[in-house]
Amino acid sequence: MLLVFAAITALVSGIVLRRSYRLEPANFSGFWHLSLVDLWASMFYAALLMFVFRAIWPDRFVPIGMVVTVVLALGFTFCLLLAARKGCTTLRLKILCAQSYFWGSLGWMAVGMFVFIIAFIGVVENELGKSMKALVVLIDIFSDVGGSTDRLVFNVVRVGFVCIPLSWALRKYVERQLARQREAIEDQP
Repeated sequence: MLLVFAAITALVSGIVLRRSYRLEPANFSGFWHLSLVDLWASMFYAALLMFVFRAIWPDRFVPIGMVVTVVLALGFTFCLLLAARKGCTTLRLKILCAQSYFWGSLGWMAVGMFVFIIAFIGVVENELGKSMKALVVLIDIFSDVGGSTDRLVFNVVRVGFVCIPLSWALRKYVERQLARQREAIEDQP
């Protein structure tokens, strides 16, 4: 039953993604490459993530934290590549653009994870009451969640939900800066 539910979710996600691509055509003006400075920025980003993870959860840093931070750093490196492809030329704008894509990715993955959890509890396990309780627990940030795994999952989802408006605001700022750069280039004789 879980496999069928996952297949239906994947099918709906694919259809929505194709529709989104049709609505917003790609506007690529850069190249698919990173400079050495971009790779240094990605390395410092990974180091910052490792520092934060070790400060927050020192006893789980080696078995879990290193893997999570390396995967997140690879995701950020891919976002840097996408920012370069979108036409961000200065390092500051490229990092901000990559961070907005990164936060957006994390946020929408958290939304998808939460929808899947709610639907799984409500549909597959046929426990609509537990599904609604999970929704209330997500909204009420100070509520006490069952075990440590539940607490971890809900905190990840909460952080993901915060990432979506941050991503949107940062992306709007980057778009304004890119428009100013294009206007400055066009105004030059």
